[in-house]
Amino acid sequence: MTVFFGANDAALADGASARQHVPAERFKGNLAAIARAALETVEPGGLVLLVSCPPVVEEQRARRLAEAAAADLAAAGAPPPPKPPLPPLPERTNEAARLYSRAAAEVAESFSEAAAAAEAAAGAVTAAAKAATEPPSPPRVAFLDLWEELAGSASPVAAAQQPGSSFLSDGLHLSEEGNLRVASSVLAAIAEHRPHLRAEELPLDFPDWTCSALEPCPR
Repeated sequence: MTVFFGANDAALADGASARQHVPAERFKGNLAAIARAALETVEPGGLVLLVSCPPVVEEQRARRLAEAAAADLAAAGAPPPPKPPLPPLPERTNEAARLYSRAAAEVAESFSEAAAAAEAAAGAVTAAAKAATEPPSPPRVAFLDLWEELAGSASPVAAAQQPGSSFLSDGLHLSEEGNLRVASSVLAAIAEHRPHLRAEELPLDFPDWTCSALEPCPR
């Protein structure tokens, strides 16, 4: 199960979208509660994947908001301003998005730490002894750092401040290319943490429509 929140929560408390703002500590508490509820829903051995919010391309977002403000004036029949209207107060920053991404990472890490503490309290073998005899248990809650994926130094959009980022349609929302990148990243995370849940490893619920009695399915 994927849990993908943070972009709206990270809106600035004193910005144009302040009504969407959720303080970082409350965001972490909410996300942890959602993850706990998700763990009660997924099957044994399943995975809850916390996906961070994407970056914000601030210049691209400001241009989009300025265009929307101009369109609103035109729709209201107001005379065009002598120059393009100034963009409204910043509603989001890339730095705020990064901080909420790190908050989501901390929530995922807290579940791993809690699991390790539970094993120790139950008298389980020490981590060193366990590591010597068997591979580590896969995490029940994992983290996908989408901010780093789309904005990190290794990304084509270094620092996420290039206007017209191909991953975002308006500086905030994912474009088609951005959605494709998210999908591939989620699939990669599943392959890493639960390889038996990869699509090619799962049985079909119904026969493949391309198969027939003359040409049986390969699986």
